[in-house]
Amino acid sequence: MKRVSTTTDLHLSQREKFIARLIAWGFIQKEIADNLHISVQTVSVHLRNIYRKLHIRKETDLTRWYIFTEYGIADSPFKKIVVVLFLVLTCTAILTENSLVRTFSSRKASAARVSRVIRVRRHERVLRINLALTA
Repeated sequence: MKRVSTTTDLHLSQREKFIARLIAWGFIQKEIADNLHISVQTVSVHLRNIYRKLHIRKETDLTRWYIFTEYGIADSPFKKIVVVLFLVLTCTAILTENSLVRTFSSRKASAARVSRVIRVRRHERVLRINLALTA
């Protein structure tokens, strides 16, 4: 695995930084394009430029770069372990409280209830993007 530079002076444009942030938080290219009113190909071009400038090839490396630069974490093995443990614990807590996981794990869940939960989750994701745009 290549070592990702954690310096912020990599000459990313504001749009590239914003798209990198959304990708790091788990949004897919189509969601980003829809909410920024640009095409998916434009998002893809921005991602290609980000990957080229950061010398990375995968979204996981982009996510790692974003977290390290956003929270000022040095690229050391000990700090990586601490961050990974924090993220695992946080994700576990979120998933256990998430009604979507309980709904799909229940055998008696009706199709209407499942589709309602999916619609609610999509609406929440759009709201998160709108909040990110105003931040």
